[in-house]
Amino acid sequence: MLHSPSSVLAVATGAGALVQILDQPTWFARHKRLAGGAIFWGALFHASVHHLSSALLISTPLFTLSTLCIMATYFQTTPRNYTAVAVTPEGINTDEFLQATEGLIKIFDLFGSVFSVVQNDMNGNVKKIRERFLQNPAGNSTLQNLVKGEASEKKKTATEGLLWLTRGLDFTLKSLKRSEENPGEELSVSFTKGYEATLKQYHGMLVRPVFAMAMKACPYRADFYTKLGSDQGLVKEDLSAYLKGLNDIVADIQAYYVANKLDK
Repeated sequence: MLHSPSSVLAVATGAGALVQILDQPTWFARHKRLAGGAIFWGALFHASVHHLSSALLISTPLFTLSTLCIMATYFQTTPRNYTAVAVTPEGINTDEFLQATEGLIKIFDLFGSVFSVVQNDMNGNVKKIRERFLQNPAGNSTLQNLVKGEASEKKKTATEGLLWLTRGLDFTLKSLKRSEENPGEELSVSFTKGYEATLKQYHGMLVRPVFAMAMKACPYRADFYTKLGSDQGLVKEDLSAYLKGLNDIVADIQAYYVANKLDK
């Protein structure tokens, strides 16, 4: 069988543990400089592709997997990027938003167990929204319609969950953005400043010390960015695009909540 570049492009994480086939022509166009001579197609390349759990095995007499593997950044391995979340006149696609958010929450795995308090809080709010969405996927196809539907039933579980989740996303956005703009600053400083600018005002006296401790336990900047990807130029490029997509989504949700007096 003849395979196109998008069907044979194998991407691995920094440790090579996760390998997946990408069928994203736009990604290939952006990062073809990394592919170099690793991707060949046409009559010169015939391969048999087999999926074995998380591994991609390519059987060919000419090339090996190591030739085809391109080291991915964390942002290329998430289920969905925020830039790929559909936004229509009716609002933000609920399912796609949740997929992207679940990918973002997993970034805190790189911070260690102390950040479980942040993950658990955000995952709990994702669960509330998803449960409401699954009650009527068509009627709750956008976040805005989901909130309207709850209001019509005089309910607010998912609405409040989305409010708190958006606050958590804003915290993550502000913290990573500050880190991006201050390359000499450790994550503990960037995330402390991000927390103070976002979540802290909504937390009570008992919760603040818990989150403050988590901020101070951030990993060293160099270690974190290395885990995001081995090519730091590509990490910087992907992080910038990722944060822009996240910023647009957060701004849309915040504007909707303010306009409908749901932000308190």
